[in-house]
Formats: sequence, C-alpha cells, structure tokens
Amino acid sequence: MKHLKKIQKVILLVVVLVSSSFTIFQLTQEKDLIIGEWKSIEDNNWKLNFNNQGKCYDYYQGKLETTYFYSITEETATNGVVFSYLKLVNINDSNDSYNYEINALNEHDLALDYLGNLNESLMLFEKTSKSFLENEGDFSFETTPPFTIASATYKSWVGGQPGVSGTIVPLDLNKNGNAISLDTLYFREMENTRLEQDSNNPNTYRVHYNTSTRGAPILVLPNSEPESAVEEPVFPFDLQSNEAVLEYTFNGKRKCFKITNIQAE
Repeated sequence: MKHLKKIQKVILLVVVLVSSSFTIFQLTQEKDLIIGEWKSIEDNNWKLNFNNQGKCYDYYQGKLETTYFYSITEETATNGVVFSYLKLVNINDSNDSYNYEINALNEHDLALDYLGNLNESLMLFEKTSKSFLENEGDFSFETTPPFTIASATYKSWVGGQPGVSGTIVPLDLNKNGNAISLDTLYFREMENTRLEQDSNNPNTYRVHYNTSTRGAPILVLPNSEPESAVEEPVFPFDLQSNEAVLEYTFNGKRKCFKITNIQAE
C-alpha cells in the first residue's frame, strides 16, 4: 500500500510537471504568434501592430492613434482548461487599459473578446505582415527621408520639488508637402508618441520626456501579486546620448530615421 501511494504521488507529480510545461510552452507560443501586423476583418482601416519589445501600436486609416504596453497571461480553471488574456496599457496613461480574452490565435487569425462589455462581439483580425523591427538583421535606418530636419536640440529641466525633472526635444522639421505621420521619437532610452506641433510654426515639434524619479507608477496585472508587475520593454535602439530615432509612417510603411548631433540648448 505504501508503494502504491508513492507511485500515485509520482504519477501526480509527473502530471503536474507535464501540465506546467505545456502551459509555459503555450504561453511562449502565443507571445511569438501575436507579433506582427493584424488588420480588423470588420473594419479594414483599423490595424494593430505588436512588436517583440512589448509594444502594441493602434492604427486607424494609416495614422497612429495610441501606443500600448501589452502582456499575455494565462489562468487554468479547476477543470484544467487554460484561458489566455491580453492586457493593453496606454504608455502615456496607465489608467487607460483594456483586458481581452484571447479566443483564437494562430499564424493567420486573432480573435479577442473584450472583458469590459459582455455585449461586445468578438473582434476578429487577420495577420497581414511581420512586425516592424521584428527581425533586427533585416532592419536599417532610412538615409533619404521624405522630410528635412533643420535643427534638433534638447533641454533638461528640474522642478521645484525633489525628484521632479524632464527633458524637452524641439525639432525643426519640414515635411516638404508630404503626407507623413510622425509616430514616435526615441531618445536616451525613452520614447514618446506625442510630437506636439507649434501652433505658430507648423515646422516646429516638441517632444516632452518625464525623467522624474518620484512617484513612478507600477503596472500590475489584474488578480496578480505585486511581483507580477509588468516590466517595461527593452529599448530597441543602441544610441549615443546625442542621438535620437524618429519613427514615422509614409505611404503606409513605417520607417526609422536616425537624428545625430543633437545639441543642448
């Protein structure tokens, strides 16, 4: 009887290990499968682009609407069924977040069920291409962009309270009459999708970065412990302190241009 109990314990342990291994494999597979560009079946103007740096870009009619941090988690029900969930958090506002159940995900199809509204129908997407910057070996900076940058500077500031600081990067940029969407500016391991256009000078854009060390928010997944907080993705470029990368969309394609020799004001 003692040997039987030992055998039962061993079998139970094997089942648990196999189940855990399968769950880890499934989660890893889903994180790989979701990378790429997905077009809504209901609305061809809407696209989601997931990269391997933990970012999701929300496009509508070719214009970048919002950039999110994304994460995929799994929960196992008492009957052994594994449910997968997708969480999107606005990189500029951690209170702006969305949770979905992943009903289907393969190399060609994605089905999401929004958990905030039971009456919402399934959102169906089809994959159209690989993600931007997915394969570093295939990536290169643009050398002849459809715009002209006359000047690029930066100014760091410190607030009146301890730990409050920031950096402003003004760009003097002429689109030369081209329909260009300025999506993201990467600078000193920071990024911002808000390039604010000067109302008095349409060729001047300002990008603000918050470098404050106080009150930094921690993004925590629902129903998770604090140690499961969402980690910010790795910065995608290796840049010098006086370099930046401007990510833009032109003729429906996303490209990157490296800005060098940025001077302090």
